[in-house]
Amino acid sequence: MTGVHSAGRDRTTHITLAPRPARSVASPPRPLNRLIGRQDDIARAIKRLERDETRLLTLTGPGGIGKTRLALGIIDALPAGLFDAVAWISLVPVRDVDEVMPAIARAIGVADSHPGSSLESIRTALRHQRTLLVIDNCEHVLDFVVDLPALLTTCPGLTVLATSREPLCISGEWLQQVSPLPLPAANAAFHDSEVARAEALQLFVARAEAVDASFMLDATT
Repeated sequence: MTGVHSAGRDRTTHITLAPRPARSVASPPRPLNRLIGRQDDIARAIKRLERDETRLLTLTGPGGIGKTRLALGIIDALPAGLFDAVAWISLVPVRDVDEVMPAIARAIGVADSHPGSSLESIRTALRHQRTLLVIDNCEHVLDFVVDLPALLTTCPGLTVLATSREPLCISGEWLQQVSPLPLPAANAAFHDSEVARAEALQLFVARAEAVDASFMLDATT
C-alpha cells in the first residue's frame, strides 16, 4: 500500500478515503535538500489554508522560483488535524488536459475502470474527507480547471493547493505570489550580519558546498 502523509508528524500513517474498497493516497515526495528560507511564505500559506473559505490556493511565480519546494514545506508545517490526508499529484508527465482527472484519480487511489468516470470517482472518494489535494505544475494543462469548481462544490472537505506559473483563474481562487529569495543590500559589506542572513546567499552557499566540499564563503568568493 502506498504510504500516506497525514497532517501530523507521522509520515507512515495509512488511511482510507472510502470505506469499500480501501484507497491509498499518493504521498508527497521527500525533498533531497533542506528548505532554505521561505518561513514567512509558509506561515502565510498555512494561515490562508486554515480559513474555511479557502478552497483553492495557488502558488504562482516564474519557473524555477521554488513553488514546488515551497509547497512541500507547507505540507511539512501543516498543523496536526487540519486535514485527514494530503494527496500529491505532479502534472509534469501529463501532456493532455483529458489526462489530468485520471491522473488525480490514480493519485488518490481510485480505480478508473470506466472511460470518463474519473471525476465522479474522485467525488465519491473525497466527498466525506478533509483532504488537501496538492496539484503541482499546472501551467501547461490549465484547461483542466473547468472541472475544479464542480469537484470543490460537491466535496466540501476538499481544499486544493496548486502550483502554477499562471493563475488558474476560477472563482474562489486565492493567489500567493512566490518571489525570489532576498539578497543582501547592494552596499552591504561582507562582514555585515545582513549578508549572512540573506536567504539567497545561504542557498548559493549550500549549492556550492554540494559541488565542492571545500568551498568557503569569504569576501573573495
